[in-house]
Amino acid sequence: MKKMKKVVAFFLSAVMALAMSCTVFATSTDTGTPVTPIKDNKQVSMENHIFTAYQLFIGEQGDDHTIIKINWGDGINAEAFLAALKADSTIGSQFKGITYQASASAETGINRCADAIARVVSKWSDDSDYARAFARIADANKKGNGYAVNTTLKAGYYLVVDTTNFGSNFTGDQVKNLSILQMTAEHTFQPESKTGVPTLTKEVKEVNDSDVVVRDQWGDVADYDIGDDVEFRLTGTLPADYASYTKYKYVFHDTLGQALTFNDDVVVTVKNGTTETKLTEGQYTVVPSGQTFIVTIEDLKKLQNVTINANTEIIVGYTAKLLGGDNITYGTGITNTAYLEYSNNSNPGGDGETGRTPDDKVVVFTFKMVVNKIDENQNALAGAEFTLYKMKKQSGSTALVETNKTWTVVASGDGKNVFNFEGLDAGEYKLVETKVPDGYNQAEDMYFTVTATYTTDEVPSIATLTVSDVKDKDGNVIMDASDSTKKGFTISANKNNATLSTDIVNLKGILLPSTGGIGTTIFYVLGTILVLGAGILLVTRKRMSKSE
Repeated sequence: MKKMKKVVAFFLSAVMALAMSCTVFATSTDTGTPVTPIKDNKQVSMENHIFTAYQLFIGEQGDDHTIIKINWGDGINAEAFLAALKADSTIGSQFKGITYQASASAETGINRCADAIARVVSKWSDDSDYARAFARIADANKKGNGYAVNTTLKAGYYLVVDTTNFGSNFTGDQVKNLSILQMTAEHTFQPESKTGVPTLTKEVKEVNDSDVVVRDQWGDVADYDIGDDVEFRLTGTLPADYASYTKYKYVFHDTLGQALTFNDDVVVTVKNGTTETKLTEGQYTVVPSGQTFIVTIEDLKKLQNVTINANTEIIVGYTAKLLGGDNITYGTGITNTAYLEYSNNSNPGGDGETGRTPDDKVVVFTFKMVVNKIDENQNALAGAEFTLYKMKKQSGSTALVETNKTWTVVASGDGKNVFNFEGLDAGEYKLVETKVPDGYNQAEDMYFTVTATYTTDEVPSIATLTVSDVKDKDGNVIMDASDSTKKGFTISANKNNATLSTDIVNLKGILLPSTGGIGTTIFYVLGTILVLGAGILLVTRKRMSKSE
């Protein structure tokens, strides 16, 4: 499920960044068809990408496959565009001698202003800082609806805007991946997206503390007992063009469900392949605020004694305690959310701009058990007390031993004699009646196993919640799936409210020890002695009578 989520998160994260990375496309000298850009970012699927071309300059193809008779295109606010170019701190000096001209000369068919700007741009290398700045200014001054780039475009210069459309489920910043395209002849341009953006994956560790060997499993969902420390992990990636940034801000935003409290034990690790390096607390800050906390690395580029590149993962680990009370939402679970904020503009002057990934969610579940105390007539019975023990398997044995986790509950006091054991996870349990109503016999100890499975939805839910065969202290099955009323015991499981329910019956009178127990053996031995004694007495009396 996580593999699929990572793929989806990668695509969705493109929606959020104003990733003003610019590529100047080179041109083929024989067909006029633009070749792929030099910049080598991560390849992103074309699905959901929208490419729009805004015509900056229009012209004709010359004999040497250059563009001649250049004039203003219909996709740019020309006068404002020139003014912005001249005012820019990065490339302004390149255009200081150019004067605005609205239309082409009648004699030459050339607009001297547009032609002069195009001549400057043609000298720049692909993916240069100059090209990035030029694309950014063109985007700020474009007009109209542009052209779909899979249609025929005339010879000229175009600003190509790569945006994404994932519907209304996400409200983050729209991505803009900008490129400058030179078409030396009328041609159909088929774009190739090479956008690279960070991703974030949030995971929770699943631990079954009833197992002989505790197996740690990371994923979207886990179940825990109340009082447990739940372990979470946030894994962030970096964009393919990380090297082009002079500063890179990286911020984790995490929000816990209301039933969890942050333990303030964050550990940040930088991972390169199999090598992991822990950062010191001075290299990042943690700011908790209620159910939310923020982990900030102001500038990855300034971190000392650690290697960071486009293939590096930044990992945040922490724990949160699962609390009881009204904040627990049985059935739907406790949803926990995180997103990543990151630098997204490597252009000059873009250091302060950030984008964000979509939210990634995990769910923590906990269950409850409801015990109804009744007599043989199905009436509520007062005066009982129960203790629930978490059990653990022993290596090489079928026996179970008690752990240090117990739940002791007295009747709720509402006249129904209902016992609520809240905050259980999947595992092995023993239910013991530790206080018996006067005049009644103690109920048998019940051993049982709780098992849960979950859906693979983006936000998981409980798929199944079951109780396996229930046994007594001697290992005898007193309830199984084929006979849910065996010996009068029933345990039902409701996945919708994450609740187990059972009726515990107390009977009046004196019970004989169970068959095969030592008490029965003593009873039989004593009975035999009494019978033999009676026979001896009868024989003795007869002999005495004869002697008289």
